[in-house]
Amino acid sequence: MDYPQTYYRQSLAETRARPALSGRHETGTLIIGGGLAGLTTALELARAGQSVTVIEAHRVGFGASGRNGGFVGPGYAAGDDTITRHAGTEGARRLWDLSVEGMEHIRQTIAALNMPGVVPETGVLSVRRHDDPGLKAARDQMARELNYHLDYLPTEELRSLLRSRRYFQALRDGNAFHIHPLNYLRGLAAEIERLGGTVFEQSPATEAHLAGPEKRVVTPGDPRRKGRADDRGLYRWPGAAPAPCHAADCHLCDAVRTRARSSRPSHRHAACRRRQPPRRRLLPFG
Repeated sequence: MDYPQTYYRQSLAETRARPALSGRHETGTLIIGGGLAGLTTALELARAGQSVTVIEAHRVGFGASGRNGGFVGPGYAAGDDTITRHAGTEGARRLWDLSVEGMEHIRQTIAALNMPGVVPETGVLSVRRHDDPGLKAARDQMARELNYHLDYLPTEELRSLLRSRRYFQALRDGNAFHIHPLNYLRGLAAEIERLGGTVFEQSPATEAHLAGPEKRVVTPGDPRRKGRADDRGLYRWPGAAPAPCHAADCHLCDAVRTRARSSRPSHRHAACRRRQPPRRRLLPFG
């Protein structure tokens, strides 16, 4: 399924479609979902030199991550009072600082990658549709308790700026900014691929088999290699049972099956990295 018709769809910097997952694909870490959280995680793993793959049911950024307002700023939907009630004053302060760090992470990523079609527009206004005499005190409280500084705009100044008498006071956040969210996500995907990661579109996860050391995720891809597909659609190679080394202290042999790359697999104890955890954690199949 392609992107819905939105402003962001109409103003894409590039429109390259990525292939769907077909056949067997092995990776160190599989991320299901090509939204903001999934792509950000995948990028950090790729930057750390990890093998990573993303599968997305539709297109990169198809959901809310790619068609929201595009405002990037600190804070949480729950609100400061709710967070303080649950986490305490110090916990709320740490969570706030974490959200500021997230905002700066996005700003730095845009600058580092020089993403096409993603130009941050600095400054976000939070306006009041009704007279709010306590808004200035709220600004002062944020500066005092969170060390975060906002600009207070009184009614006349705000109305002259917006040329509307509908609004009253406002707070302006000079650190927050607006971006093109869909171009940003596609820029993340391109960087993941440049670093050696893989991104598949039109590849919904239909099954997940997570018990045991080998993780398997199934997509609707049609396997077209030599071999056969079982009745669940998982791709399996004929004669792929591993030959263990039988060493009692070989943790790798105990934890991980040999990757089947031919009809005559082999597993020699000399090739094991003894007492090392398995590097391949997830196996998506198509």
